[in-house]
Amino acid sequence: MIPFVVDGSPVESEVERVLFLIEGDIYKTRSGMPPDAIRGALSYLVAIEGVSVVTVGGVHETASLLVTLARHLQEGLGYEPPLHASKPKNLADISEYIVSALPGIGTTTARTLLAHLGSAEAVLTSSVAQLCSVPGVGKKTAERIREALLAKAGDAGAAV
Repeated sequence: MIPFVVDGSPVESEVERVLFLIEGDIYKTRSGMPPDAIRGALSYLVAIEGVSVVTVGGVHETASLLVTLARHLQEGLGYEPPLHASKPKNLADISEYIVSALPGIGTTTARTLLAHLGSAEAVLTSSVAQLCSVPGVGKKTAERIREALLAKAGDAGAAV
């Protein structure tokens, strides 16, 4: 349970997520807190406590944001967000993009796979044993890759 305050009064309630909504410029307050102390407090809340911190200009922005948050919580976004923000243009980056989308594969391992196997096509058609021969790829990751590549469209199966 996370204690929180509404209009200066403590409220006891269980919450799934905490959001600090700050109106106005946090550095221009009458508190006299040094900017480093404010940055430290915000950093603590986000990095250590896992709290979301949002700043808005004033009451109208607060109202608009709260309406949007409520709608998203109740109805979702209303569209499917893209898995990747933007797609690369050159062929080398496209190959890395494709390979890094495989389960358990990040950018560094994608580069290693491409360096060892030569192309995205070679990575995608490799056996579990061939994938395991690449440094940084273990048997479980290789098996998950093969399972994902062999899955049929609409096949829920186990999560990879």
